[in-house]
Amino acid sequence: MSEITVVVGYSDKETQGFVSEFLETFEYDVLETTQYGFDCVEAINEYLPDIVICDAFMYDLNACQIIETVKKLGKADPAFVVVSRSNVSGLAELSSCRDISFYSLVPFDYLNFHKKLIYLSEQRKKLRDVAEPVIKIRRREEACNILIHTKITG
Repeated sequence: MSEITVVVGYSDKETQGFVSEFLETFEYDVLETTQYGFDCVEAINEYLPDIVICDAFMYDLNACQIIETVKKLGKADPAFVVVSRSNVSGLAELSSCRDISFYSLVPFDYLNFHKKLIYLSEQRKKLRDVAEPVIKIRRREEACNILIHTKITG
């Protein structure tokens, strides 16, 4: 499963470490762990992970703000898993965020959480398999356009 890359953003260092260890046990490639939302956005855009597991409410941004920022920047398109210790106040705001793949409470139901990650991983692999040939075609088209433009203008 090491093909699947993950960024973990969680405000509590202990939970962040535990989530990372859990993922590494199942051979996910944990690229970065962060405690702050802006750092999480930066890591997502730098590493372009398949999956992002983030705290619903980090120190500086909530999960929806992280997702919206990543979408606006348009560089990465990971699946988002949002985790939280609470299911009360403020979570109504997150329910309107359409780009959350799934939501989980901490402590985890580990078996269920892992099953959902497996499903997400399979979806990301399929998406990657479809996207890769399209990217290669676009790169060829861009190279041809540059070559044609160079011959016409040069």
